[in-house]
Amino acid sequence: MNLSFYKGRHLISASDLDFLTKQQIFSETLEIKRLYENADGKKALKRILRKDGQPLRFLLLFWEASTRTVLSFQRAISILGGHHETIYDAGKFSSAAKGETIRSTIRILGPAYDCIIMRHDCKEDPEALKTAVDTCGEYGLETSIINAGDGKGEHPTQMLLDLFTVWELRRKEFENGELNYAFVGDLRDSRTIHSCLFGLQDYGAKKIYLISSINNNLPEWLTEKVFLPMEKVIDICPVASEVNVWYFTRYQRGRKGDKCDCKTVTKREIKYAENYGVTDMLLSLMKKNAIVLHPLPHGPEYPLRVDVKDARFIHYNQADNGFYVRMALLKLLFARDVDLKIAEAEEKTVKIYGQVADLEISIRSIAAVCAGENCAAVRMPGGWVKVSSMEEKEIIHKLGKAYVICPECGPRF
Repeated sequence: MNLSFYKGRHLISASDLDFLTKQQIFSETLEIKRLYENADGKKALKRILRKDGQPLRFLLLFWEASTRTVLSFQRAISILGGHHETIYDAGKFSSAAKGETIRSTIRILGPAYDCIIMRHDCKEDPEALKTAVDTCGEYGLETSIINAGDGKGEHPTQMLLDLFTVWELRRKEFENGELNYAFVGDLRDSRTIHSCLFGLQDYGAKKIYLISSINNNLPEWLTEKVFLPMEKVIDICPVASEVNVWYFTRYQRGRKGDKCDCKTVTKREIKYAENYGVTDMLLSLMKKNAIVLHPLPHGPEYPLRVDVKDARFIHYNQADNGFYVRMALLKLLFARDVDLKIAEAEEKTVKIYGQVADLEISIRSIAAVCAGENCAAVRMPGGWVKVSSMEEKEIIHKLGKAYVICPECGPRF
């Protein structure tokens, strides 16, 4: 399976992922959602992030605050059988507070982990994530680096869950580039918008409306790389009836140097919500089947309980998808050759006949099946036993268990 990641095993930018890789991640996400709902599926998932019987080790290294991203990664790693540790507020509670560089941090921590998932403010080092990757290369570290948000830059795993949400609901139109999008709010500083635009390049769009104030525009480094039918719009209402997929963002207070208690709504946020938030007028103009997304957390741009009152607002379902999408991403990075359907089937049990009692065993524990035409024997680590039927034996064989000759059938062959 040929997948595109940065230098083969890292995820730094949404542009690292080509069309086929995103499609594979989306397909694996659907399968993982199905497996997560049944016992055999959960057992199969538990074996994904393991090597030689040991869990792969992950470090979540976060300079900035996070709730959904950090928790969904932690849950994803645990469900897939891996081990995780987390350093929160790394700028204060790691040696970075003493002036340690990214290069030194990765060189010290890298050998202990299979993957470092980083969120960095990129204030002093705009290329912090690439520095981490380059350090792995310089020192021959096998550690993978995943970007969990880099200041005003990008958030590629958020892009995956955002686009998956649309793909799952409107797949044909999405893949054919037949949808109109509106990205609303802080175009310059919203890293989720930046990554979504990179992600959409492989799918296209009829039209993308960029809705914000006259001076709030996409950064130049992005517009030089994104080639989509984009149109800047100041007034939100005139285009509302054209939009299939909405993407609202909060006022990025922390990116603008505003100093204020986070619990206090500022005058700027109120003004922002009036111009680029959800109003009764806007709700009446939106398409009845519109999809309305938000990367969260939201501010006053969203009315209280809007999702309860209006089924078009699916930001919590969107956030839930982050757990499954990140499992799919980790699976493809670290166990891309594992077939999830076969892994699930191997967790199913078959009945074997013993001298004292009948037992149920996992197909995974069976090493081989007898090639005898009328023999239902299978080989376990402790010896040969009989399963309940020839049909079960053939099912086990189809799951990759080799034919060999059992001692009972040996003389006949």
